[in-house]
Amino acid sequence: MYRFITSILTLAFTISLNAQFIEDECSTPPITYEELSKKPWFGNNEYLYAYLDSIAYDSYFMDINKPKYRVPIKFWVYRSDQGTGGATEADLKQFIRDINQHNINNNTGIVFYMKPKVSYINKTKLQHVNFVSEAPGLTVKNKEKGAVNVHLVDGMFIKKLGGNKRSTSAVFHRTTNGIVLTRSSSNSTLSHEVGHFFGLIHPHENSDKMDKCKSEAVSRTRQFARGCSHSGLICEQSGDGLCDTPAEPMLGPYTNSKCRYIGKIKDPWGDTYKPEVRNIMSYPTVKECRNKFTAGQVAVMLLTAKKYNQSAWLGTQTQYQFDAFEPDNTTKMASEIIKGKVQKHTFHNIYEGKGSKDSYDNIDVLKIKHATAGTITINVKAASGLWLRVSLQKSLGSKLGSTQTNSTGTATLKIPNKAVGTYFIIIEKKSSKSKNNYTISWK
Repeated sequence: MYRFITSILTLAFTISLNAQFIEDECSTPPITYEELSKKPWFGNNEYLYAYLDSIAYDSYFMDINKPKYRVPIKFWVYRSDQGTGGATEADLKQFIRDINQHNINNNTGIVFYMKPKVSYINKTKLQHVNFVSEAPGLTVKNKEKGAVNVHLVDGMFIKKLGGNKRSTSAVFHRTTNGIVLTRSSSNSTLSHEVGHFFGLIHPHENSDKMDKCKSEAVSRTRQFARGCSHSGLICEQSGDGLCDTPAEPMLGPYTNSKCRYIGKIKDPWGDTYKPEVRNIMSYPTVKECRNKFTAGQVAVMLLTAKKYNQSAWLGTQTQYQFDAFEPDNTTKMASEIIKGKVQKHTFHNIYEGKGSKDSYDNIDVLKIKHATAGTITINVKAASGLWLRVSLQKSLGSKLGSTQTNSTGTATLKIPNKAVGTYFIIIEKKSSKSKNNYTISWK
């Protein structure tokens, strides 16, 4: 069955390859007009704005503690046969930071947490995969329920005639809902691919057709002319089907390092394109330019999240609430606590999919930089009923001292005569109580 599904996926992507393959960029194939026409907002963008009104979006102000959805990301990291190379833990933390920053800044209502158990696939031949014949198979064979599955490889390529290779950095496979990403991709690429996961389309779809019945018009009020098989506003039925994302050509050759559009291309009606270079779903030359979603795109993502029907993703499910310092399960992911400052932390459940029991994130690793030799004092205050073990280490496994919270939920750990350097505070949850919050500081 696995080979059969992989063969079907390979065939589908071979067919779509002629339609779109952009070097060093997302190679997610375009959706068909028939697929776009099935969207409930097709030909009627007011559907999206009515939905935003129904959830009082205008008065919603998002922060990491009050999202509408919390979605787990499962990372699959491909390394050599010897278990070397591949994306590092620091890379994974940065991916999570970047995607959450993009979503918080754009008030999407969706935040993401990393499932702590990263899966490592030690197979050298899969560190650099063929976009057509190998990448789809990764998303079929390796996936977990209830999460966005992200496969991190060192490189992805397609062979051209003559044996030369052409590279790409990412692809979203609609059949499996899996993402394949190169570890060196830009800070906006994961946000772009997860945008596809939540229903978004490239704004430049069909811009290469130069066909008045298929291409998107620059004008937001232009309608299809007689002779086309459909009628109504063009911007609601072409491109990405959203009128608040400007029509655009393939931006790559026509943007500069200052995130400006420098092209003079015109649409089939003779109007000059005025694209939004910073849209996360676009293809500017500098991918770090991308940092914006429109209100229409936010509505699409929220409606798609709702359609996934994963009740554990809902922001009201507080057992999955995570703090702004996650992930912080290892020394490579540890966030720094500034001396004298109080930080608020939480533990949280890990959603494992419908029908499966949650797992738990029961460890935090925090980092301190001890600039003056002397005693290190750590103070912890936990929620009532939350028992914690607090330890100081130079590295994992090199414990310098430890203590536990008492009946009042407090703990103080003093370690005298420590030299200047970086140390790690390990906080372990030792109770099965539902309380998860604590504060920590050091001096």
